[in-house]
Amino acid sequence: MSLKNIDVEKYFDEHALAEQRKVYKETCQGELRGLQLRNFLWNMQIIKALNYPGILGFKSIFKKLPAVIVGSGPSLDKNAHLLDRKKMIIIAGDAALPVLVNKYKIYPHFVVMVDPTEKQEHNFEDIDTTKFYTLVPPVVSPKLFRMIDPKHLAVYNVKDSDSDLFEAAPYHIGKRGALPAGVLTSGSCFGFAAGVLDCSPVIFIGHDLSWESTDKVYASGINDKKVNFQKAAKFKGNCMLMPDINGNLVLTHQTLVLFWAWLKDNTKYITTKLINSSEAGILKFKGIQILPFAKTIEKYCSKQLVGTEEKILKAYNYQYKDDLAEMLFLPEFKKQYKR
Repeated sequence: MSLKNIDVEKYFDEHALAEQRKVYKETCQGELRGLQLRNFLWNMQIIKALNYPGILGFKSIFKKLPAVIVGSGPSLDKNAHLLDRKKMIIIAGDAALPVLVNKYKIYPHFVVMVDPTEKQEHNFEDIDTTKFYTLVPPVVSPKLFRMIDPKHLAVYNVKDSDSDLFEAAPYHIGKRGALPAGVLTSGSCFGFAAGVLDCSPVIFIGHDLSWESTDKVYASGINDKKVNFQKAAKFKGNCMLMPDINGNLVLTHQTLVLFWAWLKDNTKYITTKLINSSEAGILKFKGIQILPFAKTIEKYCSKQLVGTEEKILKAYNYQYKDDLAEMLFLPEFKKQYKR
């Protein structure tokens, strides 16, 4: 069914989105609050004992350089082989890590985590975690602090006024730099790329946020247990239809639509250039350019990056002062929104 004449941004009105945000927030708080608190209490002492660095030292080290945020959607198989560490800063959500490493032999520069559940541990099994830097909030599964090389792990705080735990965390583990809560792990990846590293453009691949087929919910190479869990969790409720970038109806989920809305809303205020090079899915709105990944590379990633690893190592070893007020990292605002 073609919907090319439909305004995708108005497919769901603001009232409907507001209601979905309310339901989602209540659901997440109910399901995850206890797990987040339990993980935090376990992690707090090891974070303080080993004094893991935060993300303060990474501020603007790659200003105006291209960053690619890698998701684990089915479309990743179209473009993953084009990734090049020498020409772009690669930031992956942890779910995409086993696909990049095991299938394409590509290591990102950074892996970002958000999810507090134990199933995320599978993403790091049999992977050399010294090849990249992993950024985690203090509520991830405690086992990850034993799985990830301690000299390649950094801790960031989450700024979420609706969470007493996240608001109190800096007072217990120190002020390490904070990212805004962004619905999905991709939101934190975007916050790190645009708000901390100050990259531009920020390019998305593997971000379908939908499924053309219920048989393929991830890029190939994802653990079967995770695939089956995703199918059971997502398809049991809160699914809906939404126009994709080509104007065809595809199946999506409430959580994915809320990330789409979150990114769309935040794009209004920032100067960062956004490009969707996934070549599939629903990530389309005013403020994001749709461009095939090969053409994006040709236009924005043609030059070799210089001194990347040295800059990352220096930033990682940055010695922050714990008496600083916690810094919330946000992208640069447009002139009319500076205040």
